[in-house]
Amino acid sequence: MLTTFALCIVFLYFFVSPRFNETLVNTVLIHPNVLPEHAEEMRALAGVEAKEVTIPAGTARLDALLYKVKGAPDVVLYSHGNAGNIDHRIEKIRALIQIGISVFAYDYRGYGKSSGEPTLKTIVVDGIAAYDFLVEKENYKPEQIVLYGESIGTGISTEIARKRKYKALILESGFSSPETRAKEKIPALNIYPSFLMMDPALDNLEYVRGKHQPLLLIAGKHDDMIPCTHSETMFAQASEPKKLLLGPNSNHNDFSKDWILYKTTIEAFLKEIGSVPTVAKPEPQGI
Repeated sequence: MLTTFALCIVFLYFFVSPRFNETLVNTVLIHPNVLPEHAEEMRALAGVEAKEVTIPAGTARLDALLYKVKGAPDVVLYSHGNAGNIDHRIEKIRALIQIGISVFAYDYRGYGKSSGEPTLKTIVVDGIAAYDFLVEKENYKPEQIVLYGESIGTGISTEIARKRKYKALILESGFSSPETRAKEKIPALNIYPSFLMMDPALDNLEYVRGKHQPLLLIAGKHDDMIPCTHSETMFAQASEPKKLLLGPNSNHNDFSKDWILYKTTIEAFLKEIGSVPTVAKPEPQGI
C-alpha cells in the first residue's frame, strides 16, 4: 500500500510538472488573437507601403508585413508578445520606420491571419521560419537583420540568435527566463528543478551571458507583469556590447509615457551599429 502511494506521488509530481504538462503551460503563456484582415492603417505606415507575405512553417502558414524603407540597408525582425497580433504593434512599427530601418513583422501561428495552433514550441519554429524567409525569399543577409523581441518574443529572438547569425538584438520587456518568472509568481513551482520546467527554456539570461552581437535591453520601471529587475539582471550579467533603457514611467510593453526616450534610444542604438542610413528618413508622425 505504501509503495503504491509513493508511486502515485512520484507520478503526480512528474505529471503536473511544466515539462510534462504542456497543455497547461500553453494555456497560461499563449493568448492568440485572430484577425480576419489587417486594419486599413497598416497598409502604409510613415509613407512606406506594406508588402503582405505568407511564410510556410511546417503545416502552418504565417502572415507577415514587410515595410521596406527606401535606402535602408537593414531590417528589424519583430517578434511580438504572447497576446494580440502585429496590428497591435502599429506605433512601434511606425516608430522604427520613421527612424529609418525596414521592418518585418509576423504573426505566430494562430495569431492574426496566420493558420495553425500555437504552442511554446511551435512559436519558436515560427520565429526561425520568419528569419529564413527574410534570407531566402527577401534576400537579406544575416548581417542586415536586427532581432527585436517583445515580452515572450524576447525568448523567441534569443532562440533565433542561438541558431542563426544576426546583426544586433533588442529585447523589450523581457524575462531572464520563463522559469524564473514562474517561480517568482508561484513559489510552489520551486519544487521542480530546471529540467522539469518549460521546454523550450527560452532562457534569455543564459544567452546574453555568452557571446552575442550588440544588445539593447528595454524595460518599464512600472512593469508588474515582468518586473524590470529581469532586464536589470540581464544587463548586469550580460557580456559586452550591451545597453539598457529603463522607462521611468512605462509599463509592460507600453512606453507611451516615455515615448521620446524610447524612440531616441532605439535610434541611437541603430545608428551606432550602422543600421540607420544617412539618406532622408520618412517624416515623423506622433504616437
